[in-house]
Parts: sequence; C-alpha cells; structure tokens
Amino acid sequence: MPILNPLIFYPSYAFETIKKNVKYGLAILSAIRLFRKVSRDPRRTEYTDLAITPPEDDEHETLSLFQDTTGGGAAIARKLMADQVRTEIAAKKCLTPRKGILCVNLEQALANPSRGVAEQGGQACRINPVS
Repeated sequence: MPILNPLIFYPSYAFETIKKNVKYGLAILSAIRLFRKVSRDPRRTEYTDLAITPPEDDEHETLSLFQDTTGGGAAIARKLMADQVRTEIAAKKCLTPRKGILCVNLEQALANPSRGVAEQGGQACRINPVS
C-alpha cells in the first residue's frame, strides 16, 4: 500500500474522526432521551415481564430447563438439600467458634463432606488446629 500525500490523508482522517464522534454523540443522546422517557413514565412501576418476575415456589417443577436436561434433576436435588440444611441451621442457635474449630462456608461443607467438615451445634465447622 503506497504512502498517501499528507494533504489528502490528514483531512480525510479528521473527517473520519469527526464523523465517528458525531455517531457516538447521537447514540449517547438517544440513550439519555430513552432513560429520561422511562424514568418519567408514571406507570413505570407497573411494568413486568418474565425476566423481572419474582421466582415462584414451583419453578423447578414447571420450567423445561430443569425437566428436559440431564443435570436438571441433580441440580434440583442439590438445591433442595442446601435449602434444608440452611433452614435447619437458621433454626438452631449457632455456637461461637472455639479454639481449634474454624467455621466454613456452608456450600464448601456440602461440596466437600469428606474433608474433616462436621456439623457441630447447628454450624458447619472444620476442625482446624489453631495456635
């Protein structure tokens, strides 16, 4: 590709840069106008669609994502077990951590049951020598 004459290159480069900046500015103005229109709408709190609808209790039984996929049943079983454990732990009073016992994240305790993690007094704890 040959080198262009500077009297041709720089004006075309300046025009291209200005053209791009005008396009960006128009896009930003359009977004600002849309935001103002939505935020000033008196019925904006009444709007709803599937994406922002609060989840229902029976979603895991009705959604095909959980029914038609191979891992759906396993995911539901893990979630139900974790929910049950959380409910049981919330119902009991948790012990304050003592020397030698480090309380761990509940998901970690459920994911790694064979790593010295035990439920003690309603709290998932890992025996950890603390000096």
